Amino acid sequence: MTAAQEPEPAPPTEDTLAPVPAEMIPAAPAADQPIAPDDPELSSKTAEPDLDWAPTENPNATLVPGQMRSDREEIPAPFTKEDADKAEMMEAQERSTLSRMSIAAVTCQTYWPSPFQVCGAIRDKYNSLGGPASFLTYPTSGNITNPDGIGQRVTFLNGPIYWHPDTGAHPVVNSFLNRWGILQYEAAAGMLGYPTTDEIVHADGVGRRQEFQRGAIYVAFQNAIGSAIRNGLIRDKWNTVGAHEPGSLLGYPIQDPMDLPDGQGRMSRFERGVIYWHPSTGAWPVTGSLLSKWEQSGNESGAYGYPISDARSRPGSGEEQDFQWGTMGWLTDIADTMTGDDQGDIGFIISDGTPNTYAEFAADAAVGIDPSDPVTSGGGTLLVNNPGSGPATPDPEDPNIEGPDTGGYFIPTWCTTGTWDGTWRGNRKNACAVKDTFAWWKNISGGPDRFAAVTIKTGVLSSHRTGIMKQEVRLEFGKGWTTAGTPTLQYEGYNDGYNSGSFSVEGPAPGTVVHSGMTIVLVVTWNETSLADNAIEARNFGLKISFGNDSPNLSSTTDLSVGTHGFRCDKTMRNSAGLKQGCVWSSYTPQFWLSPTSHANPVPEAAGHIQKALESGLPGGSPSQPLHRQANNATRDINRQAACPRSGDISRDRAVSGRTCDEYPFASTTEGGYSSGGTGRTFNPECHIPDLSAGTGPTGFSVCMIDGPQNSRAGSYLGAFYGVNRVINQDPFWVSVSGGSLPPAP
Repeated sequence: MTAAQEPEPAPPTEDTLAPVPAEMIPAAPAADQPIAPDDPELSSKTAEPDLDWAPTENPNATLVPGQMRSDREEIPAPFTKEDADKAEMMEAQERSTLSRMSIAAVTCQTYWPSPFQVCGAIRDKYNSLGGPASFLTYPTSGNITNPDGIGQRVTFLNGPIYWHPDTGAHPVVNSFLNRWGILQYEAAAGMLGYPTTDEIVHADGVGRRQEFQRGAIYVAFQNAIGSAIRNGLIRDKWNTVGAHEPGSLLGYPIQDPMDLPDGQGRMSRFERGVIYWHPSTGAWPVTGSLLSKWEQSGNESGAYGYPISDARSRPGSGEEQDFQWGTMGWLTDIADTMTGDDQGDIGFIISDGTPNTYAEFAADAAVGIDPSDPVTSGGGTLLVNNPGSGPATPDPEDPNIEGPDTGGYFIPTWCTTGTWDGTWRGNRKNACAVKDTFAWWKNISGGPDRFAAVTIKTGVLSSHRTGIMKQEVRLEFGKGWTTAGTPTLQYEGYNDGYNSGSFSVEGPAPGTVVHSGMTIVLVVTWNETSLADNAIEARNFGLKISFGNDSPNLSSTTDLSVGTHGFRCDKTMRNSAGLKQGCVWSSYTPQFWLSPTSHANPVPEAAGHIQKALESGLPGGSPSQPLHRQANNATRDINRQAACPRSGDISRDRAVSGRTCDEYPFASTTEGGYSSGGTGRTFNPECHIPDLSAGTGPTGFSVCMIDGPQNSRAGSYLGAFYGVNRVINQDPFWVSVSGGSLPPAP
């Protein structure tokens, strides 16, 4: 050793070791400890706290085989004997230093059997939590300087403690650590920065939070994954509506904040809704049914834009909320001066009363039907069990008619002008069929079978105002009935959706003797059966007709089934008393027509816009390219809002005094507005839609500013058409227009 060298200090001995000062003895753990979630991917817990831990008494400063603490005590995992012995010698060195220096000068501490020193504010925090007896248990590193060159961290078996001079030292564990890591920990590019608090237990008994420099993480037991919220206007708004407290508007966050695709807005999602923020609109919550409707419309990039107010209750029922391009309502948006299309289908669209007489049923069947409308063939054939067919030549020797006088209401002339092959033909509320056939008696004694000609005519009248339907069955007997003993009429009702007591028959009773030249008329009243509100059911019904015989050698004939096909009843539309049943022949596609003579108050500008829209290629102008009704209120409102925004720059630029916005296809169709999946078109200068231009093709929608009263009337005509034809959700219909013209250029 040279003179310049100083002798190394002697290893500390028991006599040179100072006792452990109180400042270096960890406190007892607090009652509220972090709770590790059951999901191992969210839990940072790997070891149980060592509740019996204490510093080593009289630690050895050098390795003394057989006399180390590790030789006397079990070493907790994951530490080795080598780790434990090293830790004991580090403890001895720290105690020796204490004997020569003040406690304030000793900033590091070792926790046997971990061979890592924990220093400074992190050591103080660790000791305040309980040291190895805390939820963190033992250190697995010393102080590590973070990438920013300022902050530090120490890792423990169950999570780290992070420190920064601006925030202090705080542990981050379990779900909080998992979520913080996803958000880039303390990095400047991360969302949250350094922790500023430990876990905070909420009084609601539901969840916890931890605050960070730029926000917080919330963990609720039902959302153990945890979610962050940024400090700023969204969090400020959340706080004003009750934050996470029980009974609050929104509840806990359930999703990290998102930057929106427009590069300007942000949103946060909570248990019961969202808050959206934009620099030009502010931060506003959207919840419940309004949120569902807004999401259906495309959120902030859809037809309504960003929210610009809180939701508010409407007088009576429902609620509404203002957005950039219009007010959204639930159940429906508010009609205003910029909207005048088919609002008529929102209110009472079925007239009161119930038809009773044949004439009243026939009158209901005619409502909503243009006399020039073509009838439709389809819906099956008349005779399900028909053994064959043949000409029915009436025998004029003894003509007579038995049964009620139906006045020709059930079987119109157009029903008998086609082929008499049993095919059902008709319009929306009147369907009929005619069949030439014969009855066949089999000779059971081996003699010749007997045949007799009969023509069966049947017609059904339904109504949009009731679930009752009436069916005429007319049997015209031709030749052969006098050669087959004494034939007698037999019949019974059959049904799908009716019970045996729910129909009655007017006319000759079963057992009536029949003969050539005779006509029998039966009228069956199929009574209304119970339907749940908003229910839709098929109705197939009819009579099974056969003919008995008093000849011992002849059997009864096989059944001739005079059955209907394709009728449907629903209880989806209202009159002034509430939901009301009505029935239609759904095989027929109804026609909505607008012409100079179709209504008492014509709507030439509405008709003119539809004409031009159809000419540009949009659908709905024929049964082969129909529209389909959209009865969902929210979808209809979204369609209308997409075509005709009710506020904002677009609405203001379109405005013309006395005019309102009309769109085609109608908002109440699956082809309308937003649902079309296409872009808008128009016909300028007449339509005055500066934001749109001309277009062609079957996809998209057309917009025109037309006379306001005409627009409203056209909407009410469409609503009435839906009602009298029972055009329910997804039903096809087509549009016929004539005599219209676009409005004059403003």
